Amino acid sequence: MSKPAVKTAVFFLSVLACTFLLSYAWEHGWEAKISRLLDLPYDEDFEDAERWRFIITIIAFSALSLVVPTAAMHFLFVRLAVSHTQLLSSRETAVSMAFTDALTGLPNRRSLTGELEAIAEKQPSPEKVHALILIDLDRFKSVNDVFGHGIGDLLLKQVGKRLVSIDVPGIVVCRLGGDEFACTVRDQYLTAVEELGQQIEHIITTPFTIAGREHSVGASIGIACMPSHGHTAEELMRRADIALYQAKKSDGSNVQIFDPEHERIEMQKYQLGEALKHALVADNIIPYFQPIVDLSTGNTVGFEALARWVDGSRVISPSIFIPLAEELALINDLSVAIFEKACHAAATWPSHIGVSVNLSPRLLRKTGLALKIQSILLASGIAPTRLTIEITENMRLEDMPLASETLRVLRQIGVKLALDDFGTGFASIHHLKELRFDSLKLDRSYVAELGCDAENDAIVRSTLSLARAMQMDVVSEGIEDVRQLDWLNLEGGRFGQGYLFSKPMPSSEVHTYLNRVNPKIAV
Repeated sequence: MSKPAVKTAVFFLSVLACTFLLSYAWEHGWEAKISRLLDLPYDEDFEDAERWRFIITIIAFSALSLVVPTAAMHFLFVRLAVSHTQLLSSRETAVSMAFTDALTGLPNRRSLTGELEAIAEKQPSPEKVHALILIDLDRFKSVNDVFGHGIGDLLLKQVGKRLVSIDVPGIVVCRLGGDEFACTVRDQYLTAVEELGQQIEHIITTPFTIAGREHSVGASIGIACMPSHGHTAEELMRRADIALYQAKKSDGSNVQIFDPEHERIEMQKYQLGEALKHALVADNIIPYFQPIVDLSTGNTVGFEALARWVDGSRVISPSIFIPLAEELALINDLSVAIFEKACHAAATWPSHIGVSVNLSPRLLRKTGLALKIQSILLASGIAPTRLTIEITENMRLEDMPLASETLRVLRQIGVKLALDDFGTGFASIHHLKELRFDSLKLDRSYVAELGCDAENDAIVRSTLSLARAMQMDVVSEGIEDVRQLDWLNLEGGRFGQGYLFSKPMPSSEVHTYLNRVNPKIAV
């Protein structure tokens, strides 16, 4: 190779090397420093891949500038500038969309996280707090369902506008999604934060006029403050969520400030829920059986199966775990497990002794339940006529055609139906007529007052009379003393159960009990 060619090659490579070093230094250090020094805008969010793409582009243009005419290079540089401008514009749009709610134009959940992190970096003034206020609209779903999502969207926009109009220095309003909003405030007295919560509730519960029609929604509001309720964005968000949950459950104020006791209760509930899941898998939820007695003879005619959670040496009350099972959607599995165990236990009893099992409203809405029950009866070997299914009076049968049809099918094969907790819920004569219940179970709250309250006695007499007229039996729950027993015998209450006769017992004790109280007929 000739000396001129070598010199040209060395020059060419030197230019490219210098270009690389300068562009690399610019992208990975100089740009940020010089921009800050000159107070120029600087985007720190470029990824390494984008920076290397820029470096390679600069090197390519440097190489081309050595061999391409000046006019052509000018054209290429103009195109590069346009392309770069478009890239920056696209990035700005993408960033804006990532941090902004598309419907309301408010900052979104991601933006709220950034705001909370910024708040956490600076402590409030003495005796003041930073606060996060979470807002959940009540009855918004009804507006959506009845009037459509278009009206619902307009309502959400109006909610956003009202929240933004609140005159509090430094307030930041965000939409988290759905019907959830949030506000943050800095350096406020706690009393001012509480007043702000009440103000938010008021402006949201004031009716909205949309398309010439008034629409009303409610608001549940949870508040957590920094530093008393947490020092990080995550802690503040979690504890505001707990306060919001309490506001939704509250029968009083819809504005709740975080209480550490609520967090302790929620943690206990979570731990109990996990233990309940394991108990179901381990088969530790079992039926205990309480006798149902013919009050006139004292003979046991059946048993009610009551779910019990046996945890080592202790038995956990159903009043604790049944509501939790419903909340965690475990109630169906639990109900089926108790039903199956109860039927298999009843198969070992005398053939005239029946078994009553309570089925949850949620399970009764499940497709194929009637066939499932028939298969369990067949597998256990007990006659359908020995089975009584109890349903709670609080279940609205008119809202659940599938449940009603399931109960009708079961009745056709001989299964008896009982209406549990009669007198405490929504039962009506229509229910009794349509489903043709075989018995009513008089709630223990009425039995407890027998002979002590004239109005209570009149209600029970009327119930007994109604049942006789409709050819139904009445089983009185919670009989605990002879006074109640004598009153029921005198007024014609035929059946009952309660601690006067026996506490619920495990399956292993049923035969011993029957041998003691029904010695002539027990096996």
